[in-house]
Amino acid sequence: MRAFPRVAPEGAGEGRVPSAHAVFAGEVLLAEVHEGEAGGGRVHRLRMRTIGGHEVDVAVAGEELTDTPAPGHWVDGEFFLTGSLGLAAAPDAARKRWWSRRS
Repeated sequence: MRAFPRVAPEGAGEGRVPSAHAVFAGEVLLAEVHEGEAGGGRVHRLRMRTIGGHEVDVAVAGEELTDTPAPGHWVDGEFFLTGSLGLAAAPDAARKRWWSRRS
């Protein structure tokens, strides 16, 4: 494996503040609703598999979603990146790749 230096055009990123946000879409594998510990209010905790096949945990404020998404639903948006939210592992049935070919 080889590492390549990151090369950016001169002046790129000037005045830009780094952010731990990402825009992605994915299929919901698990969903839980919790009451916020710090400020109260509902928080939806979701385990998603992105279109690229990565499993990520996502926290969504209660006012952003009218209902808790069920496994199999799709969610998209801009999310703040954090570590794991401690959700249980996804069931094996949900781990099937939706893009795989069927013979």
